[in-house]
Amino acid sequence: MWSELLAPLGAVALSAGTGLLSALVPLVNAEVYALAVGATASPLVAALCAVALAVGQTGGKWIWYTSGRKGVEMRAHSRKGRGRRRRLGTGRGSVRGGAAPDKQAPDRQAPDGQVQDDQAPHGRAPDSRAREGRVQDDQAPHDDERNDEDRDDDAREGEERAGRLAVLTSRLHDRRSSAGIVLLSGSVGLPPLALVAVAAGATKMRLRDFLLCCLAGRTVRFGLVLIPLALR
Repeated sequence: MWSELLAPLGAVALSAGTGLLSALVPLVNAEVYALAVGATASPLVAALCAVALAVGQTGGKWIWYTSGRKGVEMRAHSRKGRGRRRRLGTGRGSVRGGAAPDKQAPDRQAPDGQVQDDQAPHGRAPDSRAREGRVQDDQAPHDDERNDEDRDDDAREGEERAGRLAVLTSRLHDRRSSAGIVLLSGSVGLPPLALVAVAAGATKMRLRDFLLCCLAGRTVRFGLVLIPLALR
C-alpha cells in the first residue's frame, strides 16, 4: 500500500525538481523527461506530473524575471551615479579653474653621488632601460588591436541581445498583449520563455500576472505531452 502511494508522490516530486532545473540549465530537457513519464505512468499520475513540471518551470522562470527587474534597477542606479559624478566634476573643474597656479620650486643641484644613483637604479645601465622601453612600445600596438577586436565582438553581441529584448519589451508594456505573449511562449515555446521572462521583468510586468500566465502555458504544454501518452 505504501509503495503504491509513494511511487506517484516520488514521480510528482521528481517532476517538480526536473522542471525547476530545466528552467535554469538549458542542457536539461523537460520535454524528454515528460515523454519518459507519460509512457509509464497512469493518466492521473501523468496529469499530476504535468502540473508539477509546470510549477517547477514557473519557479525557474521567476528567477529569470527577477534578474530582468534587477538589471533595470541597476542600470537606473548607474545612470544616477554617472549624473552625480558629472555634476561633481563640473563643480570641481570650476573651482580648479579659479585657483592660482602653484609656484614651481627652484631647481636644486643634487650631489654627484645622488645623480649617479638616479641614472642607474638597481645597477641598470641607461641603455638597457632604453631597450626595454622600445620593446614595450613595440608590443603595445598589437595588444591594443587585440583588445579593440574583443571589445567590438562584445559590443555586437550586446547590441543583438539588446535589440531582441527591445522588441519584446515594447510589446510587453501593454498589459493585455503581455499576458498573451507569456501564454504563447509558455505553451508553444516561441518566443523563448527565458527571454520573455527577462523582458517581462524589465518592463515591470506584474509578478502575479507573469506567474499565472507562465503556469497556465506550461501546464498546457506538458499536459499535451504527458496525458495522450498515458491514455494509450
